[in-house]
Amino acid sequence: MKKFICPVCEEKYESYPDQEICRCGIHFGYEDTAGGNDAKRVELYAKFREAWIANGEAELSKDQIRDSIAKIINA
Repeated sequence: MKKFICPVCEEKYESYPDQEICRCGIHFGYEDTAGGNDAKRVELYAKFREAWIANGEAELSKDQIRDSIAKIINA
């Protein structure tokens, strides 16, 4: 079975955790969709990871997640 590793915190899943909230705070299938743009999704995961590390590897708040999304999607 193919494994999925969260690109933000590296949590391991058996498959893409659609509609689950990861320990880093990302709601898969919702906050990581990037409007269906795969390139923007890669950028978004990088921005989430950057924020997560800056946050001491603690769960991101909804405000931190929204800010990261706005920076990528509206760029």
